[in-house]
Amino acid sequence: MRNIQIALVVFVLLLPNFCRSQEIPEWLNGVWEGVGYQAPTNSTWRIDLSYDKSKDSISIGYPSLNCSGHWELLDARENRLVFVEKITEGVDNCDNNVKVVVNYVDENYISIAYFIPLIFDNVVAYSVLKRKQKKIKKV
Repeated sequence: MRNIQIALVVFVLLLPNFCRSQEIPEWLNGVWEGVGYQAPTNSTWRIDLSYDKSKDSISIGYPSLNCSGHWELLDARENRLVFVEKITEGVDNCDNNVKVVVNYVDENYISIAYFIPLIFDNVVAYSVLKRKQKKIKKV
């Protein structure tokens, strides 16, 4: 019984470190732009995404919708990232706490799928973004 308690304590102490060890891959570093498509409403809007690896900061902007915010990492795989979107400006213009899945296509393109599981039972919007600028990691 004592060994189980020790193992449980070690697991609880190491779990936060394991969760923090997930990193956003280098391939996302840079400035991206594109157009979003929302299937249910047949609408489009501009997307500006910026990830600065040196600051570990992701900003997302939807200029034509007058809203912006940031993404918080939920899961990272080699070519697939899952985020939750937090809108901080123009909160009445965009959905908040949307699940965002980003897939690596190649050095110049990424695909994005947006999900709102409690409202819509499928992808609610999608986009392919093109790299506008690749930021250089400062040493």
